[in-house]
Amino acid sequence: MKAIVFAGIIALLGWADPGYAENASREKCTCDAKRGELQDNGAVVENASACWASVDESLEWCRITVETLKGDPRHKSILEELRSAKGDPAALFDYLYTASQGALTIEGDQSSPQFLDARSELPAVIKENADLTSACIDLFFDKGGEFEKDDFGCHISGVTGWLKMSYMVGSYRFVFMLAPDA
Repeated sequence: MKAIVFAGIIALLGWADPGYAENASREKCTCDAKRGELQDNGAVVENASACWASVDESLEWCRITVETLKGDPRHKSILEELRSAKGDPAALFDYLYTASQGALTIEGDQSSPQFLDARSELPAVIKENADLTSACIDLFFDKGGEFEKDDFGCHISGVTGWLKMSYMVGSYRFVFMLAPDA
């Protein structure tokens, strides 16, 4: 009888299995050194609204640099800057170049020479993908979509609205992540 009652309750309430639904926390400021369905080999910053992640897939290593925390007025200004540059690949490159240099350059950085080389090549990869970056920002403000092409990836979560824009340089993936306007 207990089994029937339990089954009835489950049937009425629905079975909540995180394997069947997108885990919204994955779409925030996260990095996972092993790409796949389940993100279980990385880190997450729960209270961030914008960040950069540097991921070395060959060493399964990642670093997250927070640009803004939840509630920080800078988040709105990032959105405004991207919105005003929407449709202008050169302006988007200028913004992302400046943002990436500030976020990924750390005083006294003890990173490997390979990482430093990849980071120095990032501006060229961003510029090379300026049209794709522009298309991705359009999707972000249109509230959805995703695509990948060569060294560039664009994903806007259908659940959370978070933007994840990634640039591959060798074995390093540099990812810009941004929460939508609340």
